[in-house]
Amino acid sequence: MKVVLLPVGPPGSGKSTLCNGLQQFMTAIDRPSSVANIDPANDNVPYADVAAFDVRDLVDVDEVMEREELGPNGGVLWAMEELEANFDWLEERLAECEETIILDPPGQPELTMHHMALPQILHRIEKLGYQIVVIQLLDSVVTTRPSLYLSSLLLCVRGMLHLPYPV
Repeated sequence: MKVVLLPVGPPGSGKSTLCNGLQQFMTAIDRPSSVANIDPANDNVPYADVAAFDVRDLVDVDEVMEREELGPNGGVLWAMEELEANFDWLEERLAECEETIILDPPGQPELTMHHMALPQILHRIEKLGYQIVVIQLLDSVVTTRPSLYLSSLLLCVRGMLHLPYPV
């Protein structure tokens, strides 16, 4: 069964660290897997030496920000739209991967709450025969204050509604 594991959460919640750990764990138990970066602004990829592919080979977010006069969030959203528009590029790279793929997405909350690029990309990946599993992450600091915790839970619920996959 072809599976895509997709950790989502705010910036700094540990998505890249989890992707790296999952890849190491899968290797340790002899389960073939691939890990890939689809965050065009992530220049600190801890699994870079084993990454199956990197979206930065398709789109340079710094170049996009300068050319389109966008800030960091706008640049990432534009880059994700570019990935969606060039889905053939992504499909070719997925075809070269193992049956279990760990994708490291951007942390912009807009992508999991209301922007349509990520859900549409995932829908197209699902049409290729992959099961999608979303892993929701929170920064541990939010558990220390009830107001932060409650607002984070609401964001998680909104993400579950926007990305209708098992969490």
